Amino acid sequence: MTIDAARRDGDPPGASSLARDAGSARALDMSQLTFTRFIAAMTVVVFHWAYVWPGLNDWMWKYRLHVGPTMVNYFFVLSGFIMAAVYLQPGGTLDRRRYWAARVGRIYPVYLLGVVLMAVPIGLGFGDSALDPMAVLLNVLLVQAWVPQYALSLNSPGWSLSVEAFFYLAFPWLLVLMARMRSVHSVLMFTAGIWLLSQAFYLWGYRRFLADAPIVSHELLHYNPLLHLNAFVVGLCAGVLVRRNGPDLQRSLAAQHRSVAAIVLCLSAVLAIVLMTQLNRRSDPILLSTTNGLTAPLFAVFIAALAVDRSRLSSVLRWAPLVLLGEISYAIYILQIPVGWFLRNTWPRNWPVTPATLFAIYLIVLVAVSFVVYRYYETPLRTALRRRLSGEPRR
Repeated sequence: MTIDAARRDGDPPGASSLARDAGSARALDMSQLTFTRFIAAMTVVVFHWAYVWPGLNDWMWKYRLHVGPTMVNYFFVLSGFIMAAVYLQPGGTLDRRRYWAARVGRIYPVYLLGVVLMAVPIGLGFGDSALDPMAVLLNVLLVQAWVPQYALSLNSPGWSLSVEAFFYLAFPWLLVLMARMRSVHSVLMFTAGIWLLSQAFYLWGYRRFLADAPIVSHELLHYNPLLHLNAFVVGLCAGVLVRRNGPDLQRSLAAQHRSVAAIVLCLSAVLAIVLMTQLNRRSDPILLSTTNGLTAPLFAVFIAALAVDRSRLSSVLRWAPLVLLGEISYAIYILQIPVGWFLRNTWPRNWPVTPATLFAIYLIVLVAVSFVVYRYYETPLRTALRRRLSGEPRR
């Protein structure tokens, strides 16, 4: 989500602060970030489809491209970055009602649609399993990631929204804390401390629990919101620094070092890809998981560099069709499992197709459905909920 998109969603702290910061927000247009959400979402889609298509799974393992779960971590970093860039004010002031109205309107309608599209068919007897009322309750309340055995229940990608809901709860306090840190050194040291503590705990948990209870410990280590907070804080750190220094940095780069930001973002992307591919091996144990924030600092550097970049690359990424793909990426991410489930269960058995053809059809259907949901369900319902919950008058 860009700053402009966030402002349309009602994210800014209030009307007065919106007017006060309108100039700086426009100067820090970051719409070039939006398309990266589509790339990350499609990476997750390919990862999940690999379980349906063994040939794709084998190809991904051959080239160590089993990195879909790591891109969820990218979403967490990007979320922290955007929220800091949008909400940071002197003293960390925040209009709580408008904040929560914006957050609920932003994620819950499409998320709930994904839960319903999985729960209703299972409840009616379709599929191989019975509907678990506890799974429904935990998913509706966005707390399934806190209960290891239910983390992936119903619409499995929803676990990350359960984590995101925790970030939203923590954000007002984190915002105040980081807003009071006036020096770059303080912000960086605070962030580094949380990141290092999280990586150390993951490593300890991996060695301590995995051998004794691999299923429970895997669900606990990989989906518990507390173990992903470090990625969100890393994104907050980058967002705070860019929000404070971004416009000046952009002017400096434009005047003297136009290609620096592009070089930095390319280097960070290459390093992140190398790290992910080298650690994601089929047989080697991964003592430091790329899914739990290990690559978050590289993602943050990439996002910050792209946010201030004004090279040809950013101009291309701000092309309207690419931005639109980024805007519908949330629906793509949430609906990937329901759409795949319906496609596999309704495809006529007398219409044999190759796995590659079926995958292509699936992608086309998924993108088309996501656009329709974004245009006619997500956007209007988001606006309506924001106005109702925040008390905004109709325009």
